Amino acid sequence: MSKNYYSQAGKVLGENLKRSMNIEGSDANAIAAALNAFLMRVAGMPGTAKVERNKVICENEEFCPVMEAVKMLNAPWEKICVNCSWPMFEGVALGINPDAKMEVEQSRMWSDKSCKHVVTVPK
Repeated sequence: MSKNYYSQAGKVLGENLKRSMNIEGSDANAIAAALNAFLMRVAGMPGTAKVERNKVICENEEFCPVMEAVKMLNAPWEKICVNCSWPMFEGVALGINPDAKMEVEQSRMWSDKSCKHVVTVPK
């Protein structure tokens, strides 16, 4: 239930960012612009979204507000990321392109040195 809620919240946020920022289209560049705005405005992180062909790659090994909150509260990291933050992040992309798909290739939750989210936009 929480996955769906956060995905829908992210989608609404993505749609609002698209409107307020006058983002044109639904390609990887449009998604990267919305994700960078989300990271900077909502998460307080630097925008790290980069475009490689039809993929948007977000990799971060520095500050993450979710990771900090999980540590401070001793919360179940795997539940917070998988059920809340990842669906919201993908939801932002879905607000720009409803056919986008996100994969998490690396996660500090899994002891990787960085988190790496890859959003693929259908051609």
